Formats: sequence, structure tokens, C-alpha cells
Amino acid sequence: MAPPQTTEQKLTTIAEYIQTELLPHCKKFVKHPPEDKSERDTAFNELNDAILTQVFLKLDVMITEGDPVAKLQRKALVEAVQRLLTVLENRVEEMDGKLVYEEDGIRVFKGNRSSGQDVRIGRHLFKHTWASYVCVFFTLLLSWARSNLS
Repeated sequence: MAPPQTTEQKLTTIAEYIQTELLPHCKKFVKHPPEDKSERDTAFNELNDAILTQVFLKLDVMITEGDPVAKLQRKALVEAVQRLLTVLENRVEEMDGKLVYEEDGIRVFKGNRSSGQDVRIGRHLFKHTWASYVCVFFTLLLSWARSNLS
């Protein structure tokens, strides 16, 4: 029977899985997504499921036991996989013709209604209303202030 793995060994195993198994499939999907929407959705769902079950669930149950190095490694893996998932989602939205405009974390998508467009700031989605313009304005203002006043 193999000795139990340490937290760092588990994190290394997950990182290797991401690097050798997930990343090549994700790169292939981003560079050459299937033209057919149903095939594209199927491929995306398979990658999404793999990311959720093979990475996020394992990272969620991992106990870092107060080890600051393990905490940082775990956090870095979570952030890297979140970015990878965002890239995949963006590619699907782009292929589906939903992405209209993107700049500084602000993404504008075509809406499904006759009212116009939805605005997404980070992970927050705002409907095409006057309030959404106010949110976009303040987000841009904060972004400008951070870059020019620091």
C-alpha cells in the first residue's frame, strides 16, 4: 500500500493533470472550436465537467492544514483554472456571436430580447437599463482612478 500523499504532493498531481491533460484539450478547443453549435456545446461541456470534477472538487476538499505554501499553491491553481474556464466560456460566447465589445474587463453581449444588449463586468451581468450604464460608468471611473492615482 502506497503511503498517503502530502498536501503538496496532491497539489503537484493536480497541477500535472492540468498541464498534461486539460491544457492541451483547452488550447485545441480555443484555437479550433467545432463550427457546429451542438458539437461546440458538447466539447465545452466535456471540458467544463472535467475542470469541475477533476480540479475544482479536488481542490475544494483539500485541507492545507495551515501550511502557507500549500495555501498559496492551492490559491494559484484555483485562479489559473478559473482563468482557463473564463477563456473557454469567452470563446464559446464569441463563436455563438454574443460578444459585441470588450475592454478592461467590461464585456458587452447581444441580448436575447429586443431591448438591446446586456453588459457584463467581470462575472456580473447587468441588463440593458439605465442602472447598468451607471454601473459601467462607476466601474470605468474606478478603473481610471486606480491606474492614474496610484
